[in-house]
Amino acid sequence: MAKKIRPAAVPLVTVDPFFSIWSCADHLHDDCTRHWTEIPAPLAIGLLIDGTYWSMGTTETNFAPCRMKMTQTGLTVSPLTTEYTFENEDARVTLTFTTPLLLDRLDILCRPASYVAYEIERKCGNEKEISFVFGINSRCCVRNQRQMVAFQKTEYSLCCGNTAQVPLAQSGDMDVIDWGYLHLCDRNAYVAEAVHERGLQPLPLNEIYTPFADMPYLTVTYSKPKGVVTLAYDEVYPIEYFGKPLKEFYTRYFDSFGDMAKATVAEYDQIKALCDKFDRELLAEAGRLGEDYQTIVSLAYRQAIAAHKLVADENGEILFLSKECESNGCIGTLDVTYPSIPLF
Repeated sequence: MAKKIRPAAVPLVTVDPFFSIWSCADHLHDDCTRHWTEIPAPLAIGLLIDGTYWSMGTTETNFAPCRMKMTQTGLTVSPLTTEYTFENEDARVTLTFTTPLLLDRLDILCRPASYVAYEIERKCGNEKEISFVFGINSRCCVRNQRQMVAFQKTEYSLCCGNTAQVPLAQSGDMDVIDWGYLHLCDRNAYVAEAVHERGLQPLPLNEIYTPFADMPYLTVTYSKPKGVVTLAYDEVYPIEYFGKPLKEFYTRYFDSFGDMAKATVAEYDQIKALCDKFDRELLAEAGRLGEDYQTIVSLAYRQAIAAHKLVADENGEILFLSKECESNGCIGTLDVTYPSIPLF
């Protein structure tokens, strides 16, 4: 196991250069989470205990600070997983962020999805009503204060996207996505606004919102002591290659984004087991060069892989494109073939 340190930026959701969320604070609730460009990409994470909201992760920078914060008691970063622990007088909570960037399983690596698992342990004698609350802000799919978003329910998720969809219209090193659709993969998810004393309060679904002003969240509330939130982003077209937009690589294995998302939700236990195995093996290998090297590998792996995008050209050749290469006009390729086979 690598050293328990506080990285300059803690990886949380690390799918690709566009779907990328990090914590740059000593504690998860000290500052809003951010895109790698440092633009706010707020997550709201907390417990609702007998109607009082206890924060584990802050919301937006211009909200008044939440007065009720759980104490962060631990942080561990491994190559594919970040684990936080929190507690107060009523409960202990483990939060686990996992993005399955498995280079030996391109059928999993290519899925634009990430997991946030939680586990609540009640303290002895506590019979209070406890719910887990998770929200991701719609700012994650726009880039400026003038853009607006619309929300929609699907058979498997709540999603939102820019009302003016122009895929691949922007380019540059320090840029964020403003096309495609952000999904919280739960049929019971709802639109909400942040009210610190009461957590996230529902908003109407069939409204047009301005994320920088209204700051609506895709939100889910769970009463169970243990569960998983699955986040996904449908970029529609992720890359333009020699003037031709390319489809997401997951389309080799799934007929639609919905099929991919539903499979990703259903296969969490198997995928998490593969990620845990990968972490153990990689850290054991890195450990041959010492504990400091384990720490370097733990911090570098997700950052390096999440800086790339996996696609295939019209001839089926696999391309592994980096953000830096895209900006400089160069292309990197992997000379491999990968069979189209079922996941399990």
